[in-house]
Amino acid sequence: MAANYPHIGDRINDPAKLVCNINAVRQAAESMGKEVLDLPGWILYSSYKTLVRGDYYFLGVNPAGSGEDHPKTVQNSLDGLIHFTGEADKNQYLDVSWYKDPNDERRRPLQKRVDYLFKQLNVNPNDVCASNLIFASSKKGKDSGGSRRAEICWRVHEAILEIVQPRVIITHGSMPFDFVNDKLRGISLQEPQKCNHTNWTWRCSRLGETGQKLVGLPHLSIYAIDTPSRAVTVLEIVKQIQWIDLVRLIRNRKATCQSAQHRWKHCKSLWNYCAEFRRGDL
Repeated sequence: MAANYPHIGDRINDPAKLVCNINAVRQAAESMGKEVLDLPGWILYSSYKTLVRGDYYFLGVNPAGSGEDHPKTVQNSLDGLIHFTGEADKNQYLDVSWYKDPNDERRRPLQKRVDYLFKQLNVNPNDVCASNLIFASSKKGKDSGGSRRAEICWRVHEAILEIVQPRVIITHGSMPFDFVNDKLRGISLQEPQKCNHTNWTWRCSRLGETGQKLVGLPHLSIYAIDTPSRAVTVLEIVKQIQWIDLVRLIRNRKATCQSAQHRWKHCKSLWNYCAEFRRGDL
């Protein structure tokens, strides 16, 4: 059920660096110990080839399912990552069947919604490094191991964040947002925004430790972000995620302008563009 996207290998121009990055993740993962490594689960939901610089890091709560659904352990997924075997080169959202029959080409709603989200951002999902806050699987989020197990897994996320250096960390489910926001001293950029589903909200903060933006969505296994009734909400989310690009564009343009008059002219036009973007006129 491979999706019709270009292969991410096309943008990897330093295989040796990629191997170094994988080794950094391996060292961090091995430090978790058997308490996590021996449990059913998974580390990367994206291909190992996403362990390079990228704009986004996508983070869920934990792999869903029991040991029957995930017969392989976290250690098995780590071995595949190191040796480039198994499903290490596959994107769990795009390329893997989540049905009992591995040849079933249907996709689960969560897989479709993740694909939809990044399409709205005009981003190839294959290029996005993706994982879960907690690597061990469970049938319900409440059985994931909570903050204690997340703390053990965090050392791996630190290694991944150092490698990818994303501009924006996108989470779905309240636990990843709360954990990362607390760990990296997030400062709220806006009041929680309604997302057209009971009293659920989506959130956004700036991480004081790194300066990165953190955007928290409701869990996409339940929140149908791809329905027409939520188009306005999706637009607002996309604006918030992409707003940082416009600000950076203004700063870069200002730095390259020769005179004060020239700088003012370009900055004024770009600020007008930004204002239109925020209003949704573009």
